Amino acid sequence: MSNNTEHISIDTTSNSGSWLPTVGDETLALLTHLGLPHNSQQTLLNETTEILSQCGNTSQTTFSEIGLVFGYVQSGKTMSFTTLTAMAKDNGYRMIIIIAGISTNLVSQSFTRLEKDLRIDDRNDMQWLSFRNPKRNEATTRSQIESALRNWSDPTYPTEDKQTILITVMKQKDHLPNLCELLQTVDLAGVPVLIIDDEGDQHSMNNQNRKNSRTGNRRTSTIHRRIVELRNSIPHHTFIQYTATPQGPLFQDIMDDLSPKFIQLLTPGQGYTGGKLFFEDRPQTTEVIDDIDPHQFPNIPPQSLINALMLFFLGVVKGKPLREGKNRSMMIHPSQLTFTHAEYARFVTNIKNHFIEVLSLPDGNADKNDLLEQFRVAYNDLQATTTDLPPFDELTGDRLRHAISSTVIQSLNSTGNNRTSVEWRNSYSWILIGGQAMDRGFTVEGLTVTYMPRSVGVGNADTIQQRARFFGYKMNYIGYCRVYLDGDARDRYIDYVRHEEDMRRRLSEHKNSGRSLNEWYREVFLTSDLTLARREIFSHNFQRSIFGGEWSVIKIPHNAPNIIESNQNTLSDFLSNNEFTNSGRFPLIQKPLIEVYNELLIQFRFNSNADVGDYTALLYVLEKHLNEVPEQTCTLFLISSFENKRFRSLNDKNQIAQYFQGRNDRTEGLRDIKGTGITFQIYVFDLEQENGETFNSVVGLATFIPEEISVDLIRWA
Repeated sequence: MSNNTEHISIDTTSNSGSWLPTVGDETLALLTHLGLPHNSQQTLLNETTEILSQCGNTSQTTFSEIGLVFGYVQSGKTMSFTTLTAMAKDNGYRMIIIIAGISTNLVSQSFTRLEKDLRIDDRNDMQWLSFRNPKRNEATTRSQIESALRNWSDPTYPTEDKQTILITVMKQKDHLPNLCELLQTVDLAGVPVLIIDDEGDQHSMNNQNRKNSRTGNRRTSTIHRRIVELRNSIPHHTFIQYTATPQGPLFQDIMDDLSPKFIQLLTPGQGYTGGKLFFEDRPQTTEVIDDIDPHQFPNIPPQSLINALMLFFLGVVKGKPLREGKNRSMMIHPSQLTFTHAEYARFVTNIKNHFIEVLSLPDGNADKNDLLEQFRVAYNDLQATTTDLPPFDELTGDRLRHAISSTVIQSLNSTGNNRTSVEWRNSYSWILIGGQAMDRGFTVEGLTVTYMPRSVGVGNADTIQQRARFFGYKMNYIGYCRVYLDGDARDRYIDYVRHEEDMRRRLSEHKNSGRSLNEWYREVFLTSDLTLARREIFSHNFQRSIFGGEWSVIKIPHNAPNIIESNQNTLSDFLSNNEFTNSGRFPLIQKPLIEVYNELLIQFRFNSNADVGDYTALLYVLEKHLNEVPEQTCTLFLISSFENKRFRSLNDKNQIAQYFQGRNDRTEGLRDIKGTGITFQIYVFDLEQENGETFNSVVGLATFIPEEISVDLIRWA
């Protein structure tokens, strides 16, 4: 055992499961094989233990639960579920089923990596009995499974010879029922089984949910139905969904057959680079493609593509002598349409050949000098973000020409003669061109430059995030990385970072509270330019609260007598404890936002259906802003008071018909009464219904949040 694992121990203080798993030889051997730094090993072990502790205890005879594991894109989810597989074996799970994707190459990628990390082919103890896409009528497979399970039940059978069954199955309409029918012929009573759904938000969810909510039907999509059938055939199992985009599983109906009941957030390892780094910490690594229309195909190679290629080739020249990073690659992701892949492949091939031809000219040639000056612009760009870039003359000349010449250009899609996998060992540098084949789950080795001249499409948040193959463990060469995006796409990635971090923060706080995931309030930051995921998987409708550049008001502050009285008391206490300035048209006070938040805003009670969601959202927005800017001040105007009330009528929805009096020749409108930042307007109303009944001294509130700190939220309706 390596020194890295000698001092590994489980942190039991934060364990929230019903039992405490142990760390056995299989898990320790895997950690040794992975060779992670000690801190990364400890984090991986703690988080894996936390997941397994919420799975079924092997001492139970039956169990059925669903969990969700949420990690960043390209951050190590496969490593996590491989470690979970090893720990499940150590703790007596007799069968682990990996549902491993929807495409042959990705399933093969997952299967190969899983068997490699578990060292199945490199060990002699035969601790694993491994099958891939087993058939329903394979007598030998069934016999082996039955024999292995009998051995587990035999107290005289040597423990070291008992085999754990490992089944990897493609998320496909034939392979899943094949497995289900095979297992239905095997006695699984009391057999603890772990089912891991890799990319659990993809195809596993019921895409009939929206239609069912309208029609009252209970139809299910094929893959969803097959997974449910698989679960129903196993009396003792835990179903774990792994994903980097959990919007679908989280916001589906909690009564759905695959709705998760617990969650674990994964911590990325040392050196991880994700959305926060690219779009917040190091925005200089992103470039806007402003010379083409993402909705139209260019007739000639765009200059931005030429610039990206130059920058990439210089990075290849730098890294190739010492094989830094094992590989260097560039990804071109124009769209899902294969004809555009072919055209971009033609562009890149022609540019590559042109570079080689011109760089082969004699020194002093005008065309060669001109090209080298263009490369110098790319060099200066790299120099601004790197610390180890050699002098320009060392990177050009024959070295540059050779690096360009040896770079392989490959289209990745399923049509024609194109391949869907890459033989990374055959070349140091690659330029890959494709669409959907390079989306979710595909790992691009040594990716440094990404060129993505495509729009966000329909704007599903999970879809655009899964295209971010440029995330990953790149910190040791981050200065050579560039991401070229359409301007709107870059803005949406910036929005997604805010959305993702908010979602993780809310989920982490909820998990720490010890409550079931069913009790999590389904609301997150999300710009109105994006939707959570494909609409057909959701049975719920959604509401949005938009704060920024517009006033938001409490529409029904008179919902109940006790609410009216409570808010009257809250406002009276606030007015008696604060001194307003009367220098303008309305009394005002400027003070720290935190004081107004604590003394007034969180003391108010508004519980009508029209207000409670928006007001809860407003409080959260202000709380988050205070965490970021604790010294924030605000302005509060007292538009009307208990001594000087305003009269308003109620509309047919029982809402205040008009908060703001308009401007006239003598005075500005109430909408114009605001400070330089966050502003609140306090009202005291007498409200009259259509039947003449009056609600007296009702406290109203209007809030203005400036555009520069605007926030959009989405939640269940």
